[in-house]
Amino acid sequence: MFIESDFLQVRLESVYNINSSDGNMSIVSLVSNDETRQLTFICDRCFIDKFELHDDDIDEQNGKPSRLLPEVLLRVIDAVDDSLLDDLRVIITGISDGEYQSYLVASDNRICFPIRLVDAVLLSKISSVCLYVRKDVLLRQGSVYSKDDIYTKSMPISILPTSKLKNALEKALRDEDYRLAKVLSDELKNRK
Repeated sequence: MFIESDFLQVRLESVYNINSSDGNMSIVSLVSNDETRQLTFICDRCFIDKFELHDDDIDEQNGKPSRLLPEVLLRVIDAVDDSLLDDLRVIITGISDGEYQSYLVASDNRICFPIRLVDAVLLSKISSVCLYVRKDVLLRQGSVYSKDDIYTKSMPISILPTSKLKNALEKALRDEDYRLAKVLSDELKNRK
């Protein structure tokens, strides 16, 4: 599953909070290490809360969060096999129903578990686990990266959850924006 030449390494660049009619959401931006492409996705407020929780729970002795479950599990893994964490990576392989498909894998593919992308980003932030995205996914779903206009890039509608697409379609019809309604309707049909 993981062939390094098929993937590019990415890192967390930013998290931008937005208020919407159906609750607080965030736009998360992952950037390729060569800073040429970015991949964005939407998550709910829970993601930001997790990040803030990890930032706030710092052990005064070593400067790292220590009591939260992800950090405790990382310490257990490290105690059992101190080389395993260096061998793990998260790979983003595609998109389905508006959600990126991501997996926690070992470099020799002996371990492969699905993981939500928001959790994978958090794991990467608190550990040495790197994030990789398939090159074709980054080219198709990503956009050109620019530090100057990171929050003004458009996002492909394929990354929106079906429920949000349905809401957007209803709004487009109410607003008599039939061109947008057609695009949204076609995306919903493609998902069936």
